[in-house]
Amino acid sequence: MKEAIALFDGKIILANEDKSHQDYFDKGFICPLCKNSLFWVQEYIRKGKKVTASFRHHKRVGMDCEARATTRAYRDFLSQCTSEAKGQRLNLFNDHFWKIFKIDKDIPKKFSKIKLPQLEEVAKHCHKLWHPEQVVAATDTFIKSRETAIKLAAPSHFEEINEKTIYELVKSFDGVESPLNCQIRQEVIHWLKTPSAFPSFKKIIKLAIFDVAEQSDNLPLNTNTIATSAMYSLALTDWAKSIEVVKAQSSQAKGFAR
Repeated sequence: MKEAIALFDGKIILANEDKSHQDYFDKGFICPLCKNSLFWVQEYIRKGKKVTASFRHHKRVGMDCEARATTRAYRDFLSQCTSEAKGQRLNLFNDHFWKIFKIDKDIPKKFSKIKLPQLEEVAKHCHKLWHPEQVVAATDTFIKSRETAIKLAAPSHFEEINEKTIYELVKSFDGVESPLNCQIRQEVIHWLKTPSAFPSFKKIIKLAIFDVAEQSDNLPLNTNTIATSAMYSLALTDWAKSIEVVKAQSSQAKGFAR
């Protein structure tokens, strides 16, 4: 590699620059990417060809550093590590999303164990028809007619429906209209369309199926109705509040919550 950080003064130094100052070598060099130590190799001749001066990682140090990926073997190794790391981060991301989304929701106790034979097909169908811009517009309209929306949602929250309970429920969803919630909701709706979000999307659809089945005797359930229920659930989520709750419960969620 052509450059390193000199621990003598913390500056980026090029391999072909004059490093006669002994302090450079006394303090040493580190890689700008992985921060592992490097050693300097001066210019030399190999098989009649000049090899320019460079910085190099020590043997078996910084194996996954992109700066080391100068050979096919290193590039293959780095590609494998990167792929595995992305998969792990994706699983963690979906897990944190679900923790945030389910705050304050009535999730069936056996949710994870209940098997829905056609869940995969229904989720894929809904995902194919999930047009973010249209969903964002629909959720905005839904939020603006919040009192009507709350009345639809009220039976799952209160046994008796009256003006007081409606008012209490409306107040409990005050946060969903904030600019921050609007921004987060739009980002979530767009993210849910991506292939990487499908595990989370499928869980949302599963919960929507339970919600629709609880309020309807008409079977089989219509996928449009299920998708609409999922949209309502996204719209009524107080994202900012839920993120703060999850952050307080798990330090691992802070990166995602930001």
